[in-house]
Amino acid sequence: MIVKSAKGGYIYLSATDFESLTSNKNNILMVWDGNVAHRVSSEDIFNKNSNVNLIFDMDYTPKHYCIALSKIFQYIKGTTFAVKNPTYNAYEKIKSFGMDAKKEGTQEFFGDEAL
Repeated sequence: MIVKSAKGGYIYLSATDFESLTSNKNNILMVWDGNVAHRVSSEDIFNKNSNVNLIFDMDYTPKHYCIALSKIFQYIKGTTFAVKNPTYNAYEKIKSFGMDAKKEGTQEFFGDEAL
């Protein structure tokens, strides 16, 4: 039995947990959603989700593992590797809308009767 919390909507399973759940149909996953504990089977995970995300910590994952996975999954429709843009800068995006400019002035507060 594997027990996990999924209050945010996602169930995060380690590779060991995932292998244990999927290798034996008698193994079960108990998921706490913040209100109720639910039993989830490997069939539930695969049949009720069109997307399963796999997250790698690249500090610990050799690059050649990802290359090997890309070769295995390259012919499966809908498979993507989603990575953060290493050159993305949120401040530059905000600046492009002019939202970084400071405006001098005062704000007058008024009551409900002024509405």
